[in-house]
Amino acid sequence: MATNTTLIEKREELKRRLIAGEYKTLVDVFLNWVNRVIQKITRRPKPLPLWLITIILSLVVNFIVFMASYLTGGLIGIRNSVESFGLGYGLGILTTISTYVFSIATIIVINQSIRRIFVLWRDDILDATESVPSLQAFEDWVENTCNRRLHFLVSIFLCSFFVLVALALTSTLLKLWFSNGFTFGFIILYLINGGLCYQLVMVVLLPTMLHRYDLNLFAADPASSELLSRLSSELIFFVYFISFYSAFFSLAFVALFRLTEVA
Repeated sequence: MATNTTLIEKREELKRRLIAGEYKTLVDVFLNWVNRVIQKITRRPKPLPLWLITIILSLVVNFIVFMASYLTGGLIGIRNSVESFGLGYGLGILTTISTYVFSIATIIVINQSIRRIFVLWRDDILDATESVPSLQAFEDWVENTCNRRLHFLVSIFLCSFFVLVALALTSTLLKLWFSNGFTFGFIILYLINGGLCYQLVMVVLLPTMLHRYDLNLFAADPASSELLSRLSSELIFFVYFISFYSAFFSLAFVALFRLTEVA
């Protein structure tokens, strides 16, 4: 009876915190801040839709990056870079803009998918959870996912690593030297992707705990339970996305090294 009482109390506490919105990721906090700033500027009473915030963020980030490059002479670096890849200047600029738009849209989409996982657990899986350790495992995962300080520090570390590697490759293999403005663009891009990597790692860790998770499933055929079907549909998106992401960057590196061989 004591165990059942502890289980019920733990379950209800987790559900209450999820409903109250106490768990917020670093991306959630940033998007809420951006929304408040835009509302104050435009005097809009209602929050902006997420797709509009994505567009505005993409425009602002691209504007800042290109202005920094222009003021420091970095547009010459962009020209040299895109020409080294055999792209026309206009197509190269479009590719650069698309890279930032893709990165910003991706991290927002992944964050929304994490929010959907929170909702799935809140509405369905918590009630089907039959042990306190399982509830604790999920709570630990949520707290790590929403650990904004750790998320930020990991993003900074990965950003520093990626920027150093990118600058080393472009300076040694492509024989290009970028201005401070262009380097600033690298920092913004890889800071976004560093935050994305943290989110992806957290999502990948979620399935690893499920084999120890105690759920009340359909006894005759647990694999056919609707609960597992809904959970699988949420997680399969990440599998496809990681496959696409890995394939995209693998092709990019292959193309880079082929160009360096030709050069």
